[in-house]
Amino acid sequence: MGLLAIRVHTTATLVRLLRNQAGSSGLLTSVGGVLDKQAVNVLSTTPPDAGFRYADVTSITQEYPTVPSEVGTTEKG
Repeated sequence: MGLLAIRVHTTATLVRLLRNQAGSSGLLTSVGGVLDKQAVNVLSTTPPDAGFRYADVTSITQEYPTVPSEVGTTEKG
């Protein structure tokens, strides 16, 4: 089972659990890409007072230092 299928399955499972518990919330975390991106989903049976919110944090994360990956490099010699 691929990562996307696992995320879909866990989201559906959490939704089913939350529907049976009014007033409850749930948290899902996952990784994407080649394990270099993190995702967080917060689900609740109660809508937020301020309505739906979405935050693209791409620009914020690019402010942090990075370490070059050596995956896929080969040394000859």
